[in-house]
Formats: sequence, C-alpha cells, structure tokens
Amino acid sequence: MITTEQRPGQAASAPGDGQRALRGQVAWLPLPGGLVAGAQVTVDPIAASGSLLRWAIPLLLMVLVLLLMHAYGYWRLHREAGERHRAERRLQEVCATLPAVVYQAHRGRDGVLSFPYITGDMYSLFGLSAEVAMADESRLFATVHPDDQAHLRRSVEVSATHLTVIDVEFRACGPQGWRWVRSRGQPMAADDDSVKWSGYWIDVTASHEQATALAAARRDAEAAAAAKANFLATMSHEIRTPMSGMLGMLEVLEDTGLDEEQCALLATVHDAASLLRQILDDVLDYSRIDAGALPLEATPITLPGIIGNVQRLLSPMAANKGLWLRSRIDPRVAAGHCGDGVRLRQILFNLLSNALKFTAHGGVRIELDVRADEGDRQRLCLAVIDTGIGVSADQQAVLFSPFTQAEASIGRRYGGSGLGLSICRGLAGLMDGDLRMHSSPGQGTRMELELTLPIAIAPGAVSARDADAAQPVFAPGLQVLVAEDDPIHQALMAWRLRQLGLGHTMAAQGEEALRLMQGRAFDLVITDCQMPVMDGYALASAIRRTERASGAVPVPIVGLTASVQAQTQQRCQQAGMDRMLTKPITLEALREHLAALLTTTGDMAAAVDPVPCVQALGRQLGSVATAREVLTLMQTTTQADLSGLIRATAGGDAQAVNACLHRMAGGLGVVGARRLGKQARGLMRALEEAPLVDSRAGLDRFSAGVERYLAGLRGVEFS
Repeated sequence: MITTEQRPGQAASAPGDGQRALRGQVAWLPLPGGLVAGAQVTVDPIAASGSLLRWAIPLLLMVLVLLLMHAYGYWRLHREAGERHRAERRLQEVCATLPAVVYQAHRGRDGVLSFPYITGDMYSLFGLSAEVAMADESRLFATVHPDDQAHLRRSVEVSATHLTVIDVEFRACGPQGWRWVRSRGQPMAADDDSVKWSGYWIDVTASHEQATALAAARRDAEAAAAAKANFLATMSHEIRTPMSGMLGMLEVLEDTGLDEEQCALLATVHDAASLLRQILDDVLDYSRIDAGALPLEATPITLPGIIGNVQRLLSPMAANKGLWLRSRIDPRVAAGHCGDGVRLRQILFNLLSNALKFTAHGGVRIELDVRADEGDRQRLCLAVIDTGIGVSADQQAVLFSPFTQAEASIGRRYGGSGLGLSICRGLAGLMDGDLRMHSSPGQGTRMELELTLPIAIAPGAVSARDADAAQPVFAPGLQVLVAEDDPIHQALMAWRLRQLGLGHTMAAQGEEALRLMQGRAFDLVITDCQMPVMDGYALASAIRRTERASGAVPVPIVGLTASVQAQTQQRCQQAGMDRMLTKPITLEALREHLAALLTTTGDMAAAVDPVPCVQALGRQLGSVATAREVLTLMQTTTQADLSGLIRATAGGDAQAVNACLHRMAGGLGVVGARRLGKQARGLMRALEEAPLVDSRAGLDRFSAGVERYLAGLRGVEFS
C-alpha cells in the first residue's frame, strides 16, 4: 500500500494540477522493516485511469445485457399474458354464445373431484356462477336430481378407471326448473395417478321433450291402429256372417235341380256375392299388409297342384268369354316346395282373374319355370301372359299403388277395388319375392312373380298327399258335434256335413255342446268362435281340460270365425283348437280341412299330420342338415317303436306299451306331428286310469295313424 503525505508548507494542488500534485509526494512504503517514510514516489495518472476502464467497461456491458434480458423477458411475459387474457376472453365470448358450458375437471388420487376451469352460461343450466362451481364442487353436484346422482358418480368412476369417454345425461335444477343436461368429457391420465377431463355440458331438454312427444305420438298412432284393426275386425264379422250364410245358401240352392234360366240367375247372384267377398278380402288383406300383421306359413305345397286348382276355378270364366286358358310347367320344377300355399294361390288367382277380365280375344297362359337350382332351393318364375288390352308405361307406374286403376273408366267397366296388384306385390315382398309387369298397349301383358322356395320333395318323388288326388271319402259312422248359435249357419253346416257323408249333432250354445260331449263320443267338434255366454274359445278350453283330467284321446276341434285378425289365430291355438276356418267357407274347403283331421277311405286316407318341411324344421333346429338327421333318425326309431307297440299290445304288456308311447310321443313332437303326439300322451294317461284292454281300440287307431305318417315320410328325400 502506498500512502503519501503532504509536506509542511506545501500548498494544496489544484484539481487541474493532478499530475504535478502527485509528483514530489512523500510515500510511506511498506517494507520488511516497517513503513519507510520520506520515499518520494511518482505515480502516472494516465496509467491508473486505463486500468480502471479495463474492468469497468465489461462490468457495465454485463449489467446492460442483464437489463436488456430482463426487459425482454418482462415484455415477452407481458405479451403472453395479454395474449392469454385475450384468448380467454375470446373463449368466454364464444362459449357465451353457445348452448354449452365448457369445463375442465380434475380427480386426484384421493378421489376428490374439482373443476379448475369452467366457462359458459352456467347459470341457465345449474343456477350457479362458474366461480361458485369452481370454488365448491359440492354445490354443483347438489343441483343434480337425487335420482340421477348415483348414476352420474358411477359414470365418473368408470371413466376414471378405464379412461373411457364420459357420456351421460342427468337432470339438474336451474332457474327454469329441472332441465336435462348431457355431459361429455375426454379423460387424460396424469403421472401422479390423477385424471383430468376436458368436456362440456349442454342442455338437451328439448331433445327429451321431443322424444317424449314422439313416444306419445307413437302410442296414439298405435292406439289408432288398434282401433282401426278392431273396427275392421268388427266390420269383418258383421259383414262376413250374413255373407257366409248367403253364399252358403246359394251353394245349397245350386244342388236343388234348377232349370237353365234359374241356374243363370243363380250364377249372376253368386258372382255378385263372390265379388263383394273379394273386395272385402282385399281391403282387409291390404290393411294387414300395411300394418305388417299378415303372417305367412311355411308348409309343404305343390305348385303344379296350386296352378291346376286355380286354373279349374277360373276355367268357367274363360269359357264364358270364349278364351283359351293353358298352362306350362317346367319339368325341372320340384314335386314339392315349402311355402304359404294359401297366399301363393291368392296371388295367382288375382293375376289370372285380372288377365281374363282385361282380355277380350285370344286367351291366357300360365307358365312356371325354374330360373336356377340352388341346392335345396329353387328360384322360380311364375308368369301369367294374356293377349288383352295391355298397359302403357305411364299407367304401369301407378298400377301397384293401392286403390288405383289404369283409367277411371276401368272401375266402371270391369269393377274391382284397385287393391289387387298392391296386395299381390305386398305378398310377394313378404315372401322375399318380386312382382313385375311387362306390357304395352294392344300387345297384352306379362305378369311375373319371381321368388325362391325351399324344396320339400325332390323332383320326381311321390308326394304323400297329391294335390290333384281324388276327393277324400270319409269313413262311415263318423260323428261331428256342431256348436253354432245362428239358425242360418246351423242349417248350412248341416247340409254341408250331409254332403260329406258325416253324421252330426247340433248345439245352439257352448254349454249345451259341453253337456252333449259328456254323454257320448264325437270324432270332431266344429264350433263358432263368437257365441253368447260360452263362446267357442271357452268351449275348446273346457273340452281340453276335461280330456286332460280323464286321460281321453283329444278330439279334433275346428273353430269357425268371421275375424281375419292374426290375434284370432293365436287365440284359437291357445284355446286348444286344431284349426281355424274363416267364414265364408265353401264345401270343398271344408272337405279339405276335415280330411286332414278325420279318418278317410280310398286312396287318399287322411294323414294325421302333414309331412314335415325340411327347411321349416331346419329353422327350428338350427340348420337343414340337423333337420335331415333328426328326420332320418326319427323315421328309424319310430318304425322300431311302432313294431314294439304292436307286439306289446298283442301280448298285453301295459308297461312296454307305455314305454313305446313315451318314446314315440317325444320323437313325433320334435318333427311337428302334433296330433299323433297328443294321441300318444292321451293313451299314456288312459293306461294310468284303466287296464290295457280298455285302450286297445285307441292303440289300434294310433298305430294305423303312425303307419300312414311313416308311409308319407318314405316319399320324401332327406339326404
């Protein structure tokens, strides 16, 4: 360290004399022996000044850089804060105009739920501000309907556990009362095992009100449809009942030996009544198709037989107009198919009658061709070709619409309701088929029904029940009990049963019929479904209860009704009826139905049960292959059981008879031989109540029925 001391008497130097002042100063130098005074040191001020600048300038630069960095950081932070604030304000402005509230929810490891961020119109949904909801989530949950809180919490837990989107609806209480709110949030897991959701709440009250209104409208529409159906059922019954009597009596009158003029007059009346019935049937069928309430059956049918039947029915109409009526059937067409024969006959009858109606010269031809063989199915084309007036392209576009005819004058010239083609196309659609028209004015018309049907009997095989076989002749001594309250229909049914060679007993009401059955045995019961006090449904149920209690063999029951509703068919089945016939019914139709239930003689002995359709059975058992295996196995085992039953009956072995009946009832029931199965169970009950000798006659009839059934199966190829 260098110090200087001013000499005594030396004047102080002026500031400007720095260099001179420093000279001549006495410096006290720190030496090893101590300070030495009096040493004169000369210091250069320029050198000292340069040394100061060397370390001051970098320091100042560093300070300046730090200040600039701080200023830039502050400016950057301020700018980002401003942008964030503006973005938040824009988001709030956007959310304020949306019908939704945007939120961010957080669920910690401890399960506590909070809402760090909420923006939007919270008040209209929950009656709370966003600030209150973010500060205390319990107040937000308190606005949720008590019945919805548990469901909402479960949805949050499931989303947190499985990281699935929250999508839940609940009710919340706001300033306008209870509102439906939808919450949807996307979860995201954090490193600390917490979960965050970004989502929204939206008012869906209007959607719920719309759904409620739609449900109410649907209920009203269903109620209106039910009222319409009930009205149609009532009108059907009220119209069909007298119509049935009228047509039946015309049928009786035809058999009384009329002269030529009387026959012509009777034919005119019969045609008019038949047309009235056809119009009524068309209206009812269209209503049921439109409501989707027209069921289809899947039973074994023969298309050549259906064509022949319709052709015979309409041959008089063709002959009266001087027209030829022919048919051609592809030899590749299978002998039997599985389908709804009644509806196919209805389509063909409608198409053929239309063709004859609109043809003045020439004739009509029916063609049935195989378009493709598809294993156990055939794609078929049923065509009706006429040489009639033809239809223009514009007219074809509207012909399939209901209540529509090609021209307004057609209804006046030819009659009809304009529903026929609409019904035919509807029926074709129910069968997964298609009905098409090819026509031009003056060139005739070709109507084509294309559909695919399962094969029930292979081509060339012999059907167990040929559609063109001779009319059945009923075994002598058969007795029928008729329960009918209407005197006209009593007389009509009595005449029909006499024509069929069947004995009958008439009962005016259900209770009387039940009393008559207690005193004597009947082979069949025909009952009107609508009767006062005890109707046909109650009568059938009472008969079945009595049979179950006594173990008697079930008697076939046929219900007669003027109703065409699907519920009527179900009600008949539930009551225990074997068949339901719709009024009016012709003598031939009655003969056909009774032949399936009563014993007949001649070549056409009645099959107790129809031959099963492999495809229909396959739908019940899961596959056609399974159905074939079951049918083959049933055929073998039932034949063996039948032989055992005959031996056990002859030997008087009641235990063996019961065992055979038990096995046969199960096997026959699987393949749909319902009546034979019932007979087997009835015989088993009879053996429990009485000795074997009392059931021998019933066992013989049952054995004969099973033999006929197995004979029918032998004509069917299952492989």
